[in-house]
Amino acid sequence: MGPGEQRRADERLGTAVAELARKILAKPPLTVAEGKRAFYRQLDLDVVRAYEAGIESHRVELRARGRREGMDAFIEKRPPKWRK
Repeated sequence: MGPGEQRRADERLGTAVAELARKILAKPPLTVAEGKRAFYRQLDLDVVRAYEAGIESHRVELRARGRREGMDAFIEKRPPKWRK
């Protein structure tokens, strides 16, 4: 890969990373935090225990404070206004 090709690949990677970051930042902070906790909890688990941990993580998320805002925003066809 020549320098020009490498630069274009770097630019595409930077664009993709920025887009992913925007999508994550648009999510409710509690959801992102719980997702990270769930990911790290599952790393050392076997498949069955990892699924069980994932189910529990979803239960926590369903009880989260932002759930109502997410549903309301969806129904009203507007972006949600997450509280930090």
